[in-house]
Amino acid sequence: MAEPDSPFEKGKGRERQLPPKKSEEKKRETPQEREAREAREEISRTQEQHLGATAEKGFLLGFQARQKEQAKIREEMANMKGIRALRNGGVTLEEDGENYLEKFQRLAAAFLTPVQETNNRDGHLEFLVDFGGNEEAEWNIGVGHCLPPSVKTVRVFDSSGSELFHEANRGIKNGRVGYFDNATGEYASIHTGYRIELLETGDEASDEGIKKQIAEERDFFERHEKDPTLTEKTPSTRAYWADLLGDNPEAIKPKLTRVEFLGRSFRVNRYVAPYLVEANTRLTDAGVQYRAESGGGYNFRRTWGRPAQAETTTEDLSLHSWGVAIDINPGQNPPHSGGSTNVPPEMVSIMRECGWAWGGNWKEEQYDPMHFQFMANPFEYTHALRSEPAKLAAQNFGLLQGSAVA
Repeated sequence: MAEPDSPFEKGKGRERQLPPKKSEEKKRETPQEREAREAREEISRTQEQHLGATAEKGFLLGFQARQKEQAKIREEMANMKGIRALRNGGVTLEEDGENYLEKFQRLAAAFLTPVQETNNRDGHLEFLVDFGGNEEAEWNIGVGHCLPPSVKTVRVFDSSGSELFHEANRGIKNGRVGYFDNATGEYASIHTGYRIELLETGDEASDEGIKKQIAEERDFFERHEKDPTLTEKTPSTRAYWADLLGDNPEAIKPKLTRVEFLGRSFRVNRYVAPYLVEANTRLTDAGVQYRAESGGGYNFRRTWGRPAQAETTTEDLSLHSWGVAIDINPGQNPPHSGGSTNVPPEMVSIMRECGWAWGGNWKEEQYDPMHFQFMANPFEYTHALRSEPAKLAAQNFGLLQGSAVA
């Protein structure tokens, strides 16, 4: 006997198809519906052709399987200690390299979501970035950590898919693997809300360029596994700022400047100043009514809570020591306050778009809602500088071509 919802009835060695129920009869398509359906089918066919001869099939199969466990993988990522472990996706590369795609699959499953209604007619795959509140990932995971080497070229857009931030090729540059802007050489960073379009892919089985890229990347990661000192110094590390600005007040102070922000003057270093100018402009344009009645920026000191010792090392210093962090209205936004803050959510969002992470997103004992710190690479995040005052400041302080300060 056939199942209640089956269109088939079992017979002796054959199946007889029953007529469809009235509710299952296909409705007549309107011309508009037919046009939309044919457009969707064309995109689907193009996507299939796009993937047919590439290594993305294996990557996507693993990605799709792992995306079903996105919540679990995200939790694992949130509990990882250190940037290196996070960027490896919790995967240790085997000697034979057989599990090389696994880390890309895990990171992609955790932080990328396929865009179902692609807004381009080329059939290219698109992903929406969502770091799910993981601040460590927000500022330390790039496109190259989530996509395999067989993806040669990508485009990075805003959330609407209309504003192009980067068109970038994959490579190894300045001690890191990733995608670098074809025009400027900037590292193509990604953040929550961005879109990634896979513009050009290749077949790792036949493409000699991809074979070479994979070999170079495996060697790169194997060397980093064996020597932790090779870990890239990112703007979230004190070593980065110490290399750029020095590690003592005498070296740092000449590189400071003042910026008017929310009605108060803050002293910050000249490389992050344009991004504070940009944030101030955007907050004003968005009509955010918030004033900095108190607070400050540069303050050469140890991080609160660091145990006292005879010698202060670079790792003991607060990021305020380099003028890359500001505190706003400490009285209304005390640390470890169990969620007490008067910082508006729209301000947090705009600050993040301009490269500033908020301490109010930090966990429990680290919770610090008065605190914003600059987390992007100031030399590679200049696409965020849209306002004329910010662009002028960037040119004056050496962040843009033709700048006045080297």
